[in-house]
Amino acid sequence: MTKLALSTCLLLSLAGCGDPPGCPSGTYAEAGRCLRPGEDAGPPTDAFFMDDASAPQDACVPTEETCDGLDQDCDGLVDEGTLRTFFADHDGDGHGDPEHLCEACDPNGCVAAFDWVEVGDDCDDTCEACAPGATETCDGVDQDCDGATDEGAGPIFFEDLDGDGFGDDAVTLQACEAPAGYVAEGGDCAPEDARAFPGQRAFFTEPVEGVGRHDFDCDGVETHAIGVVAVPNCPSDCRTVPAWNAVRPRCGVAGETFTCFHLRGSCSGTTPQTEPTTAACR
Repeated sequence: MTKLALSTCLLLSLAGCGDPPGCPSGTYAEAGRCLRPGEDAGPPTDAFFMDDASAPQDACVPTEETCDGLDQDCDGLVDEGTLRTFFADHDGDGHGDPEHLCEACDPNGCVAAFDWVEVGDDCDDTCEACAPGATETCDGVDQDCDGATDEGAGPIFFEDLDGDGFGDDAVTLQACEAPAGYVAEGGDCAPEDARAFPGQRAFFTEPVEGVGRHDFDCDGVETHAIGVVAVPNCPSDCRTVPAWNAVRPRCGVAGETFTCFHLRGSCSGTTPQTEPTTAACR
């Protein structure tokens, strides 16, 4: 510093001679330097007569702000634009309450009484089983947070149009309880004929309604009610149960069955008795 400058500065010291013409926000000018609050001014300098090489080395030089509680960009604020948002996770399912949030550099900067996560999409933060993507169950609770309850939960029910207790495999509905007109058992091969269903033991001469076949037990086969005997032989067969006489007609077609006469428990000398019969099947 020249003698002239020093003299001028001493004369005008009360007016703040040597203070920088403008300091960054958050600092103040003293003794020719820009200082942060609480910083020691040190020996006086004159910023008017200093070049860049002689600038104070501890003055605030703006840099990119980072999340560490310091003011790197010298604007008087700390961590602005670098804070992360965390959400309180009361039920510990990894999804937080969107209305209970905290902004901090990391979860340690939030209230320690809660777990904090960066996903705030929990629809019920008191329900550990409730979160987007959770599996829905039959309990009236919205586990998957889609605004509906029990959808996609429960068993499959089958539409039972004919009321035989077995439903149509092609018409189903998933629900927690069977709706009206639906049953838990499927496998009905004739949804509009109550005579046809799995396990049917009765035989019928008329075909299954709408099907044209006589598969009433839904096993894929037409089973005849009466067997066949190639050649009636009453003395040896002593047959009291009707049988087809050599040829069995198709289901629903008429033919002749026979039985054997017998007298006093003896089949000796008996002859076949025939009777017109329509073939019954199931």
